Amino acid sequence: MADFADTLKSGQVAEDRVCAVLPTYGFMNPRKVGGYFLDWDIETDGGTTFEVKRDYKSLDTGNFFFEFEYEGRPSGIARTRADYFVLVVPRMAYVIRTEELRVTLREWCVRGWARIVGRAGNRGASRGVLLKCEHFTARHFLVKEWPLPPL
Repeated sequence: MADFADTLKSGQVAEDRVCAVLPTYGFMNPRKVGGYFLDWDIETDGGTTFEVKRDYKSLDTGNFFFEFEYEGRPSGIARTRADYFVLVVPRMAYVIRTEELRVTLREWCVRGWARIVGRAGNRGASRGVLLKCEHFTARHFLVKEWPLPPL
């Protein structure tokens, strides 16, 4: 299991990769928000904000994990105030409006397309929604797919 430093580093790499492609999609001068800032990871000149999460294990597991709680406190999708949520996998970024993702995850849990799991992530301290990758990506009317530059 990766430790916090490894997780932080891979998250920063994912943010760098997203910043590199944002101008291609009309989001000018993207910059990472430094320090301990919980509301979003990237902001642009136009004021658009992005939360970036990476899920490199999804290729092996066939699932995406959306964290909503860490050590009993809201985190991830429940905590962010970003306009867009970006899920980064090795060669792709899936981009969806944050509020639309929240509503969709709740709906998919009710329909049985996703389920809430606990004891996940670093030290088993996370709870979140586990969703089959094909359920997420097949609903491309909700999600934009952005190819990313290589690692």
